[in-house]
Amino acid sequence: MKTRYFLVLCTLFLLVWGGTGSTLAAETDFGDVEIDEVFLPYLVAQKRFMQLTGVKEFALKDQKQRIIVSIVSTPSKGKNASSIAKMIKICRVKAQVELLKAEGYELSAFTKIEDRIVSIDDGKNNKIESVSTYLNVAEEKVKGVVHSWPVVGTWFSKDGTEFYLAVGAVF
Repeated sequence: MKTRYFLVLCTLFLLVWGGTGSTLAAETDFGDVEIDEVFLPYLVAQKRFMQLTGVKEFALKDQKQRIIVSIVSTPSKGKNASSIAKMIKICRVKAQVELLKAEGYELSAFTKIEDRIVSIDDGKNNKIESVSTYLNVAEEKVKGVVHSWPVVGTWFSKDGTEFYLAVGAVF
């Protein structure tokens, strides 16, 4: 009987302490961590889950449901409300693109590089300028309806130079 109680107490201790330790690790390795409580245990299970971008899938304990999360990042533009709103908007699109790629949709990109030489002659001086313009446009074409997934978490890298966003759903 004593062994059974000891095992139960050890299990409870590990569950309580282990969960808190993971959350604390996420908060010490990253800044301003805000993750939905349903997704938190999966994203903080390993530090790399929050660092590596892309689509991740987790099976729930009952094996009847699964969690799919798309994590993306963008260079931080600051931590004020306006900057965060812009980064969320950018990252939501990037996360949707990652989900489409994971589903096997083909995405195309168009890149245009334009070089111009401008000559200015005012009679006294002849000035020549070389101007280069770079344009990259990514385009997605999907037949059907693509639903936008909810944001389930945001955080910054520890040094504040990178902003991360996760969208996800439980199926």
